[in-house]
Amino acid sequence: MTQQSHTSKQIARAPCHSWLDIERNLAELREQATNHPVYRLLNNVRAVQVFMEYHCYPVTDFMCLLKSLQARLTVTSVPWFPPPNAEAARFINEIVVAEESDEARDGGYISHYTMYINAMKSAGADTTAVEAFVEYVRNRQHYRRALRHAKVPQPAQRFVKSTMEMCLVGKNHEIASCFVFGRECLIPDMFLEMLTTLRDHSEPGLDDLVYYVERHIEVDAGEHGPAARRMLEYLCGDDARRWRQAEDAARTALTERKRLWDAIEKAILRDQADSSK
Repeated sequence: MTQQSHTSKQIARAPCHSWLDIERNLAELREQATNHPVYRLLNNVRAVQVFMEYHCYPVTDFMCLLKSLQARLTVTSVPWFPPPNAEAARFINEIVVAEESDEARDGGYISHYTMYINAMKSAGADTTAVEAFVEYVRNRQHYRRALRHAKVPQPAQRFVKSTMEMCLVGKNHEIASCFVFGRECLIPDMFLEMLTTLRDHSEPGLDDLVYYVERHIEVDAGEHGPAARRMLEYLCGDDARRWRQAEDAARTALTERKRLWDAIEKAILRDQADSSK
């Protein structure tokens, strides 16, 4: 074994006792997601359309992670009783309010899913598959069957399956870690890269997408990052085993994100090659 590979193995197995350790141990994976070359391809409407036709599925399963945490960390049953941790409950409920009923661009309130679907339609992207998927699930189809019947692209299917597995069988601290490091503390930096390209090229039909991206940056940045980390501290406490499991969950989330971004990059490049023939 070379010195370099030995060092990498040591870093991968470094002790984990806090969210700072997770951030340090997964810094390279996070960098691959936040500075992925796919963002630089979003310089024309057609590339954005392809991107959105894959990215709409992380938009939908974000709510699955969030609702899973709401069910576990707040009290939604009757009779009601106080949640074990009021700060964690407040954090989750605040995000639910923003995600399910955010401020619409033209006034009123709208879910982020519907906001994204509207942005897809404004950009000319095809919403047929994702809307079919949601309708299948609404009508009590198993999510795996719904993915197949809706003919969701395979890379997006893989991403959703990974998220749903976490929601259904993950421990509280694992789901929270997936949410914190794979979504809440990752999305603002990812979207800043995307926003830079979108603004630099000012393509028509993308104003709704720009608004969606700006809202996510505004909502997820600021107080939500520290609150998300405190939630994870509450769930893991001083238990080193839980922190290791939280790191594994975060690693899986970031790995699946990079795989999806890789697939979207290939899809855009393939589409461009086909168009030039």
